[in-house]
Amino acid sequence: MSKLFEEAYELIEEITTKNFQWSVDRVNPKRIHGVYESYAFSILTTQAASISKKLHTVGVNSRLGLGSSM
Repeated sequence: MSKLFEEAYELIEEITTKNFQWSVDRVNPKRIHGVYESYAFSILTTQAASISKKLHTVGVNSRLGLGSSM
């Protein structure tokens, strides 16, 4: 079980470190976003940051041997 977690954690780390290679079209969209689209994007960004923080905490706790064992 630990190996699967470590592989998933490494994959997420790799994805986040390589995000600078994404297409410029994604960074600079050509159409104008409305207020509701900006709000939805803000919510998704906040949720992604929260998930990232939780995964980091789980990874640190796992490496330190903290938390419950299954």
